[in-house]
Amino acid sequence: MAHCFIGLGGNLGNVRQTFDESLSMLADSDVRIVRVADPVETSPVGSDVGNSFLNSAARLETSLDPHSLLSRLLEIETALGRIRSGRWMPRPLDLDLLFYDERIIDSPRLQVPHPAMWYRRFVLEPLTSIAADVIHPVKHLSVVELLDRLNERPLTLELAGGTLDERQQIIDVVSAEFPQAVVAHRSPPAHFVAARGPEPAIIVCFAGEAEAGDSGWQATPLISRLDASEYRGDRLDFVRNVLVSALPRQ
Repeated sequence: MAHCFIGLGGNLGNVRQTFDESLSMLADSDVRIVRVADPVETSPVGSDVGNSFLNSAARLETSLDPHSLLSRLLEIETALGRIRSGRWMPRPLDLDLLFYDERIIDSPRLQVPHPAMWYRRFVLEPLTSIAADVIHPVKHLSVVELLDRLNERPLTLELAGGTLDERQQIIDVVSAEFPQAVVAHRSPPAHFVAARGPEPAIIVCFAGEAEAGDSGWQATPLISRLDASEYRGDRLDFVRNVLVSALPRQ
């Protein structure tokens, strides 16, 4: 049996009841629910997502392979009213596969560990209550250590790649909106600095468009690296959503 962790979220309807229904539907001969975290209220991420969310996490034991488990989660979301009309929209239920044993999976349909969980407070807070010592197989820190990194003040975030002007515009806007954070350029390159000091909590890397003299994303430490190289939306909104995800609920 594989040991897995899933994240649960929602902000439409009776979310606690929906969580209970989803876990009842999930549990059968292939899946055993081991432990469930108490839900926590969290900030909505995205301008059109609506009211605050409830988030929880659950530990499972399953004989299903990762892709079959994902299919089961998606079926339950649909059965309980999830309509996928956009990325950041109100929804009755999210079911995300966070960990599947210690496996690292990178396929077009599934990425495990969940690629955004390490900087999302709304994932880490409930998960810490049931999986504090579980090690992230990519970041090589425990769940509680990942959360502790987000609790340092000020929260530090650096930008790499893109143009200097674009980065400065983002820095000017989000610095005014998020006084708990310090947002800066990833400059000078880390490999040119003998004693740089502590690495930032998050480095957003807009790779492939680095101007001359920029460190680029390949020179950034793995523990802080958030690869946004394939993101094609508004970069200001991306950085804003990262900060909303990482900081405490306002």
